Amino acid sequence: MTARKSANQHLRMLLAEADWTGQQLARAVNAVAAENGVRVQYDRTSVAHWLSGSMPRPRVRPLAAEAFSRRLRRTITLLDLGWAADTQSADPDEQQHWPSDSVTRLAHLCKADADPVQGPRLHWSVYQAGEAAVPRQRTPPFTVGTSRTELVPAAAELASTVLAAGIPFFSRALEVGGSHARAALAAYLGNDVSLWLQATASCAGCGVLPSETARLLYLLARMHIDDAHEGLAQQYFRIAFDLVGAAGDTTTQAIVLRAMSSQAGALRHIRQSLIMAEQAFTLVPEDAPHGVHAFVGSQLAVARALAGQPFAARTALLRAETHHRHDMETDNSNAAHDAPAGFHTYGAAAWHFQRGRTLAVLGERSAAAAAFRTSLAHRHPRSHRARALTLAALTQLLLQAGHVEEACASYRELLDLDPHPRSARTQQAVVDLKRRLRPFSNSRAVKSLLDQLDQAERHTTVERSRRLA
Repeated sequence: MTARKSANQHLRMLLAEADWTGQQLARAVNAVAAENGVRVQYDRTSVAHWLSGSMPRPRVRPLAAEAFSRRLRRTITLLDLGWAADTQSADPDEQQHWPSDSVTRLAHLCKADADPVQGPRLHWSVYQAGEAAVPRQRTPPFTVGTSRTELVPAAAELASTVLAAGIPFFSRALEVGGSHARAALAAYLGNDVSLWLQATASCAGCGVLPSETARLLYLLARMHIDDAHEGLAQQYFRIAFDLVGAAGDTTTQAIVLRAMSSQAGALRHIRQSLIMAEQAFTLVPEDAPHGVHAFVGSQLAVARALAGQPFAARTALLRAETHHRHDMETDNSNAAHDAPAGFHTYGAAAWHFQRGRTLAVLGERSAAAAAFRTSLAHRHPRSHRARALTLAALTQLLLQAGHVEEACASYRELLDLDPHPRSARTQQAVVDLKRRLRPFSNSRAVKSLLDQLDQAERHTTVERSRRLA
């Protein structure tokens, strides 16, 4: 006889505590899944099966844990859900056996990320929302203990120079798409860089190494965001925040928090986005470069706009604009164009894109569209990913404003980008915009464009079938 499954009383009790029906739990899991790039369509029948003892597939279990964590405002684990069996294969994001200090965690996470077998499993990491997800100032996260022979400051300076030289290269790689050179960056951080950090943990003259490392982690996190690996990106941001916190570099901490605020806002975690934007703003030292003030302040404007604070948003935007103007006047780099991330200046293309985002949220569509067009005018020809995202934002805005023919022209420009970025975000934007165009199919311009797209898709399907035959 086949043994009957035991009813899951842990799940039943959590469901009662959350005051959810089975259908409400299913919707919550579907929402967390969509946020993390997983397509599922659970309903109350699915939850009924879970209550009777069945388990969802491994990738879905941590999504359910996160759904409950958000509802109950405390961390819910697979053990709490009654799904502790097969935990290791079920939840790659639960790695309590890893040391908590930032350098060792960096080494473990980056080495696994670069590994072709372990890396894809890390992509299952779930983005965590709520108060616990907001980084806080902590005690120094790494100690000397078992560190190797210390590098002398001169050697540390050489290591820092090598690290800094990698920032422009990987910034340019990101503009091709998030998957480009990502494994190389993860391997570099997990091997060479982590060893340098361990060796210089107590070196008084080596404090710049954590900052340079955090900036590369920042880029690695953004690469993962570009490929919709939101949970893993969040982990890298947290490590970067802790590293520079121990080094006393509040400027880089503010930059990292600003990026985390932007990520939270994009995922519609509005309150969390605002908390981190406000915290980033307070962390920026008065004597920080104008570009940093503009970078952090522009995100504060977006976060306040999303939170329904129009006056505060405009105030933040005006303050950031003043800093951006000073940045353009005083910096003699390529800031006026679209230079790679230098972490001291804020290029005009990026600034106008962020200004457009704020104005769009505030309902000022004409001004927002003008800002996006100005951003495109400043974009470097090789900034494929940024150009695609800006065109997608402009197209969506034009559709919302009812400027259908202009939207079609902008969408065609997005489709014609060559080479097209290797980016999950831009690919999803193309799909979403096509769906948004369909309600306007009575327009001749839209109908012509949709017919061409449908014909191209049919041609691609036929060619794929021929290759498989």
